[in-house]
Amino acid sequence: MADVNILVNKIIAEAEAEAKSILDNATSVANDIVSEGKALSENIYSDMVEDGKNEGKHIRERLRSGAMLKSRDDQLKTKQEMISRVFDETLEEFKKLGSDDYLGYIRKNISDKQGTTLIVTKDMVDEVKAAFPEHKVSTDEFVESGFIEETGGIENNFTFETQLEFYKDELEGEVAKILFG
Repeated sequence: MADVNILVNKIIAEAEAEAKSILDNATSVANDIVSEGKALSENIYSDMVEDGKNEGKHIRERLRSGAMLKSRDDQLKTKQEMISRVFDETLEEFKKLGSDDYLGYIRKNISDKQGTTLIVTKDMVDEVKAAFPEHKVSTDEFVESGFIEETGGIENNFTFETQLEFYKDELEGEVAKILFG
């Protein structure tokens, strides 16, 4: 029976050696896998950090660009409001023309056609009739400023609103140069 014990002990020793070898090999493979995984995760982490920095940089650029656009739009809006205010105030000044200037404006723009009806401001009807006796002056239709000349159903509009609107595109650039240098 001693031979059996020796044989069993030998088999157990070989099995333990084989188990130790398998365990050592598995530990080595596991350590390699852990090392590779750690290196891979560090690379992924490094890439994610770099991507995050780049994305942050792009977000900052987009925010800055958006803020600059909004600022520019606000400036343009403010400038346009100021130009509109200049035109509104100019129109109000035209509406306050004295009778000599008003009659001069009509004289400068009226045609020589006979049978013309003038539509003028309500407060200037009598003065226009006296200054232009060869023209009919409407007493039932009025304008806020300037005048309208009607001949044969065709109206030539010389109201200050219309004249300002007609020249507005041309004048806006000049007004902007004066206001904003």
